[in-house]
Amino acid sequence: MPKIKIGKYKGRYLEVVMFRDPSHFLWIVNEPNPSGALLELQGKARSLLYAFNHAVICFPCQKCHAPATHGWAHREQPFNFDWFCDNCHKPGHNSNYRRLQYYGDVDAKFWKKDDYLEVVRELAIAKGLIRFNEYAVKKYFSALEKTMKSEEIINWGKTGKELEKILREEFVPVDKDLGLVLPEEEELTVEMEAQWEAERQRMQEEADIEAQMFRDSHREMAQRDAKWERMKEEAEIEAQMLRDSRRNSE
Repeated sequence: MPKIKIGKYKGRYLEVVMFRDPSHFLWIVNEPNPSGALLELQGKARSLLYAFNHAVICFPCQKCHAPATHGWAHREQPFNFDWFCDNCHKPGHNSNYRRLQYYGDVDAKFWKKDDYLEVVRELAIAKGLIRFNEYAVKKYFSALEKTMKSEEIINWGKTGKELEKILREEFVPVDKDLGLVLPEEEELTVEMEAQWEAERQRMQEEADIEAQMFRDSHREMAQRDAKWERMKEEAEIEAQMLRDSRRNSE
């Protein structure tokens, strides 16, 4: 896709602007009377929006484990999405929750200013976009185009796996467990494999250390509780002995 020719993002790719300045991107999409270069840009923006909105969510439903179709997020916890399919719902929703499935569902007026962009990106991550640099975003939409027919949505429950396959073959190698992504536009070399494995090992060691610290903390709390119980028992025994002593002296 060619670069933007007008406006404050002149020289940048529209795909990148979509995940760097959502408000500006939606202004391009919704401008009622575009003309000239803006009219052309609006058509491209709407094509991107169409593809993104119909991309599958890569997480299962938290209730039935079927493929999720949407998420729910709380205003005060915007990065803690709950994912559900169309047959399930999250009970207890109120005005502090928002249903998130499409790009336009992320309302700038609802979220805090600092959270708005991150919520858009969280939704994009759920739909398979791993990073937000120029190379990654362009590859992502290229992969989306290969899973869609022109002007027609195909069976997304089926093509979700196809999209993942394309991303893995043509995008960048990804480790789902650790979320590691290798440098783009480089072939996997022995040196890179070694660096990747070293990073994996480092993260695993950090996780082991944190787990051990948690276990040690839990053990210390248990020891303090046991000590407190012993002190209470000793105090009750001493109090009983004092009461018995007073009773005998009387």
